[in-house]
Amino acid sequence: MSYRRVLCCCCNDGRERLNESDASKENEGVAGVDNERADGNVNESENSDRQGGNSEDAARNPRNKCVLKPGHSHIDWVRLSNSKDLSGLGDKAGTLEVTLEELAKHNKITDGWLAINGRVYNVTSYFPFHPGGVDELKRGLGIDATKLFFEVHNWVNCHSLLKKCHVGRLVPSQHLEPLVTRPTKDEDEPKPHEVAPPSRVQEDGVEDKEERVPPTANQPIDIKREVGEVPIVLPVESIPIHSFRITNDDPDLEISTTTHFTKPPVVSPNAMPRFDWSQKTPSIAISFTLRPFLNPLVEAWKEGKTVTVVLRYDREDKTFVNEVLFEHDIVWPGALRVMEEDGKVELSFKKVEHALWRNYGVLKQTSKTGESLARQQKTAYALFNKMELAKDVFLIELRRKSRATMYPPIGYHVRVFTGPDDEDVSRSYTPVPKPRVMFPKPFNFLQGGTDIYLVVKRYETGRMSRYICDSEVGTELYLSRPLSGGFDPIRIHDKCRFLMLAAGTGLTPMLSLMVFVLHRRIRRCRKLGLLICNKTAQSVPFLCEFNELAESMKPIFPTDEDRLYLRHVLSEPSECEPVGEYLKGPLTKEIIAGAIDAICRVKGAREEEFFVFVCGPASFNELCNRCLKELSVAEDQIHVFDG
Repeated sequence: MSYRRVLCCCCNDGRERLNESDASKENEGVAGVDNERADGNVNESENSDRQGGNSEDAARNPRNKCVLKPGHSHIDWVRLSNSKDLSGLGDKAGTLEVTLEELAKHNKITDGWLAINGRVYNVTSYFPFHPGGVDELKRGLGIDATKLFFEVHNWVNCHSLLKKCHVGRLVPSQHLEPLVTRPTKDEDEPKPHEVAPPSRVQEDGVEDKEERVPPTANQPIDIKREVGEVPIVLPVESIPIHSFRITNDDPDLEISTTTHFTKPPVVSPNAMPRFDWSQKTPSIAISFTLRPFLNPLVEAWKEGKTVTVVLRYDREDKTFVNEVLFEHDIVWPGALRVMEEDGKVELSFKKVEHALWRNYGVLKQTSKTGESLARQQKTAYALFNKMELAKDVFLIELRRKSRATMYPPIGYHVRVFTGPDDEDVSRSYTPVPKPRVMFPKPFNFLQGGTDIYLVVKRYETGRMSRYICDSEVGTELYLSRPLSGGFDPIRIHDKCRFLMLAAGTGLTPMLSLMVFVLHRRIRRCRKLGLLICNKTAQSVPFLCEFNELAESMKPIFPTDEDRLYLRHVLSEPSECEPVGEYLKGPLTKEIIAGAIDAICRVKGAREEEFFVFVCGPASFNELCNRCLKELSVAEDQIHVFDG
């Protein structure tokens, strides 16, 4: 009796198939094979089959995984990847920008790279550990293997599995010189080989036929986009269900998606934000992407099943109103996250009923030019929590009474009023990130929500500060919408070494900047310096947290460079030495020069990579500005937060 075995691996959706002529004799054939094995009459082809998997293995393993050599199990791979870097790049691992042409050069078993979800991995070390065998893994070498991967592996967290093999990001070749050169000029049109996520509609209204996955739903949805007063209706087929992984970045809401994008295409200022969605059985997430470093004001609220997301870009004087009518009910509020460097805003929600949706619903987008939101309009908040951070310094948590969510842009401040009609008693404060977003280790995103956090110093002569700090929980306060502090993050898009000079509560605008710069991926922060000036250690907000952060960021090897340079400058230090290193103040030109030397006067550092932030009382700002100019720091490398 003859039969034919087709051996497939876990990367291929094929299955063991029998010859058509012998399909009806499958059971008999298997029995025959067993008898032949019992008699020892096994031919060469069957010996080779046995190495890749026999019929008994196929019954137990429908995907016909290959039998791995001893010492090459998944546990062995985890041990190996935890023991050393497997990217072959050392300190540059995960930082390269790889073009398709460069990727195509690494297509051999001895030097194999592949791209999945916009990330490039060196899988040379993974070949003997791959359950599907060498041949199947070779299919993805030198190319963007995202489509191949998701054909069968859509439940696998590939980045977690190949984290130590991470080379960098896949980028369009027209944007870059070979490898790590950064773009120098914007292009007018998206590049034809930029990979858009499945089911995405391009900005010109034409569907991406090559990358689109066939729809799974039987009813269409409409995406309505309005530019000015002219509506444009684009009929779109139902969007298929994606199998994206869910992460646990926020302990309160474990539904953030890990959708990955290549470098966003260059789009015109009038283009609508690119929309995407993903889901898991208990949750759904929607995202809007335009261009990096736009520093948006984000506000979102819910009426019925409709969630309205307003994105305001002050630099371009543009407002985009996005109305999402969900197909089913969601739990409000959700998690609001902003990835400034990617130009991405993401909102994640729990579902009322845990089930996969065929569609997210209907999206309507409207573009407006000019000031569409009255910034002086006051919004009611209630004092939700209060905690003393240092002597006479309080962390104030305010919760929006309407339960709408908001993300204040980096460097913006809000004005606090005691009442809706009270204009006499008010003061400006800079919102700070949620404490657990900053400490013990900054997150890789900035977070908005229904709550706003303020750091307020109580002054005996300050009417507003005394009112806020002495108020009981539940007290009603009124806040203006965020107002620009004059800082635009685009100024630091090419910087990687930073110095922050802060006095007193001038530390507050530095906190969101600290989270932002420490977790940039495209232009990684090489070193951050913090000079925090105060009278005594007991007056420094987050004193212990800052020192613990500095300790946690110390290099493993003594020859490596510290990423965080932290010094407390105390003008009236107490006899008891505070936790961590400190300098005796007041702040002088010599102290600033020492910090600049520690940050910039190192091997490989360039002066044009350096940027300084200053915030404190007027006299402090003036002193710092004068000292920096005397130290030959260019004016366009300094930003002073006034007021």
